[in-house]
Amino acid sequence: MPTGKFELFISYSRKDNVPQKPGDAKGWVTALRDEILADHRRFSTEPLRIFFDTQAIASMDDWRHRILEGLRHSRILLVCLSPDYFRSEYCR
Repeated sequence: MPTGKFELFISYSRKDNVPQKPGDAKGWVTALRDEILADHRRFSTEPLRIFFDTQAIASMDDWRHRILEGLRHSRILLVCLSPDYFRSEYCR
């Protein structure tokens, strides 16, 4: 995703986004993001720009810099709190 403004930054623990059942294609955080995008499309023709680490950070990017940049350029921060979130050094 090109550098620019984001409407939403989703912060979560990677452990919380692991598919729970065999056959699940995605974890609940990814499913939440997909539902937010689907709801937005029902009411707007404008794209909703979401900073979601698996899409906004390329493999060779300086991920810390990209996360800080994403935070600075986002209008809303959505934090998916969980015990794993508080245990994560990166989330804290």
